[in-house]
Amino acid sequence: MARLEVQNSGAMEPAMVDKITRGEVKGRGFSIIHRFIKANHGALDIRVKNNLTTVIIRLPLQSRTPP
Repeated sequence: MARLEVQNSGAMEPAMVDKITRGEVKGRGFSIIHRFIKANHGALDIRVKNNLTTVIIRLPLQSRTPP
């Protein structure tokens, strides 16, 4: 799996983390990213600690089905 981490200052509310990881946000940014990750059999994780929010995206390095 390839792993991308993006960290930002500020703590994200737990309710928002829940909505984002379930793909239930109203904005286009996280909604598009969530669909892309799921369509490519990846994973999205959000961690909040010490007033920092880290978004972790994991995507497979190879396709699950041959072309």
